[in-house]
Amino acid sequence: MRFDSQSLRTCLDTRTIKDLRAEIERIYYLPDRWLAEELLRLVRQVRAELPDQLSFADRATSHACSLVWDVVPEIARRLGSRSLSPDEGRDPKVTDCEHDILRQYAGICLKFSALSALVEQRCPDSVTRLLVREISEGNPVAIGLDRISLASGNTPPQDLIARHMSEWSRANGLDEVAAWQPNLLPKPQ
Repeated sequence: MRFDSQSLRTCLDTRTIKDLRAEIERIYYLPDRWLAEELLRLVRQVRAELPDQLSFADRATSHACSLVWDVVPEIARRLGSRSLSPDEGRDPKVTDCEHDILRQYAGICLKFSALSALVEQRCPDSVTRLLVREISEGNPVAIGLDRISLASGNTPPQDLIARHMSEWSRANGLDEVAAWQPNLLPKPQ
């Protein structure tokens, strides 16, 4: 289950929601290299908070492990990070693929990983919930992907991130968009 604004409103106070909004906007406006480091900080923190569930050994068999050990570090590397640890971003299926294939695989990992449920159950008050935010509410992984390979209106259906944004914008009566931007957040009350 992904976090959405309704579930956040039921478990977090208004100040925290505003803080979350401010944090995702801060991340959105970071320069590429700083965004890369922020993505690495987030995945390292979620791995530290959930070490048994996000084992390095399981990265080939789990979408969540692949996301935090290979996909996000590879996005960070492509954004200019030079601080990957030797265990991060090692899967050649991820490191050797084209940008659009990386977008597609990241979308699959975000959609099908159990990471959202893990974060919600084990560390709901953690900043790591930013990593599993709904794409339409500003997801740092999707923001990073948009920097290295911006989705367009004629994005293939395999790009789950762009497809989600497109469907979400149509469902909310907005001009169709394939990439998230801060002006899509609801106005704070």
